[in-house]
Amino acid sequence: MGHFVRGDVIIAQVPCFGRSGAKIRPAVVVGNARNNELLVAPVSSQSSTDSPSISLSLDDFSEGGLDMFNESYILISHVSTIHPRDIVGKRGRLTSEYIDLLIAQVKQGKVENKRH
Repeated sequence: MGHFVRGDVIIAQVPCFGRSGAKIRPAVVVGNARNNELLVAPVSSQSSTDSPSISLSLDDFSEGGLDMFNESYILISHVSTIHPRDIVGKRGRLTSEYIDLLIAQVKQGKVENKRH
């Protein structure tokens, strides 16, 4: 599908936390893993009630965006590993300032790193 880097907002099949299986949803690339896999944090329309999340708005994009009526949230404690073949498409890219904030939050938070 292409080359993806930290800060890209993608649509991909990511693990469903608290349930088995995976769901196609927006996610943010937060890093690279072994075997050409990517570390991604899922995006949700609802803030997590039991783990850290950070708000995401259209102003946080340097290009592209998501179809949002309200704020969305990046579930930073639910970072998972996916293969690029699980990516359906790319929706945009976050600003460099927002990427720095996101990565700092991911490093501070408890990252589960669930494998898909």
